[in-house]
Amino acid sequence: MKPRRSQMNWPEVVRSGLAIACLIFAFVFRGEGAEIAGIILFGISSMLGLLAWLGNLKFYRSLHDTPTSRIASAAQGYVKLDGYVDAFPDRILNSPITGTECVWYRCSVPGGIKHGIETSESDAPFLLVDGEGQGQCVIEPAGAEVFTHRRSEWREAEESLLRSKSERQQPESGVKPNLVYVDPAQLSAGDRSDHFEEWLLLPGDPLLAMGYFISGEVSHQEPHIKADISQRLTDWKEDSQNLLERFDLNGDQKMDEREWQLARSAARREVLREHTATQSGGQQHKLSLPLDGRPFLLGTFHPQLLAWRYLFFALLNLAAFFVGLWGFGSGIQLLH
Repeated sequence: MKPRRSQMNWPEVVRSGLAIACLIFAFVFRGEGAEIAGIILFGISSMLGLLAWLGNLKFYRSLHDTPTSRIASAAQGYVKLDGYVDAFPDRILNSPITGTECVWYRCSVPGGIKHGIETSESDAPFLLVDGEGQGQCVIEPAGAEVFTHRRSEWREAEESLLRSKSERQQPESGVKPNLVYVDPAQLSAGDRSDHFEEWLLLPGDPLLAMGYFISGEVSHQEPHIKADISQRLTDWKEDSQNLLERFDLNGDQKMDEREWQLARSAARREVLREHTATQSGGQQHKLSLPLDGRPFLLGTFHPQLLAWRYLFFALLNLAAFFVGLWGFGSGIQLLH
């Protein structure tokens, strides 16, 4: 399976694409004698190239200049961590397209929704465990740019495509498509708008993470803690006999409101005790989206590969800036 990114830094991608497009059209208009239009496009290309250069350079410097920290000793604030992915107990996800067990997914579906499957991205927290399992950090992936080598592409089988038009126009019908895996080696540069795409992070995957790091006492108000408490109560309900033995105080073989409150309190204590035991000194460490605009990156690739990617685009846009500036200046001279 060919490694690819799950998503890109879209503002810089858009600026880069527009800068190059404006540059091309500027030369076209200039060659056809439309000097004014060419000058305007050269100027736009130069401005967009400058903005995209600065954006990509910021990402490159963040990756290149930020030292890797250990979770247990990391300073509060912006950090770079590495280790491997792990899941909270009973908090494994299933990807919408293939049903693969994972901790994070992103899927792209033709038209945004088809056969009850929607284009979506998970934001459920998961764990980053450093080197030898000495420290754990909760990753809250909402807002992250995720790079992963686990990417697969699928298309509908012929029998699915031959279904009646009325059936295929009902995406909320819940009918799962019969999907066929697409070999990356056989992909062409043609239209793939009818393909289903999926990116995953699985337990055990290596992970580089950069974001805002904060430590604090374990609190039952944390979203993943609340979910684990709810799951613990659900598990107890499935073993009703054991539930009654522990919390049925009056022996009537029923759970009244007071007894349910005792069960909820016990579930909260157990979950908090388990989470505290997995953290360093009772502290919970979290990594999330920085509020100061610095990159929030999660990647299964070597950090140097990510850094070189941003450096390449920074240099490309710097070239677009200078060419656009040259075209704008020479165009103004010709007008005079």
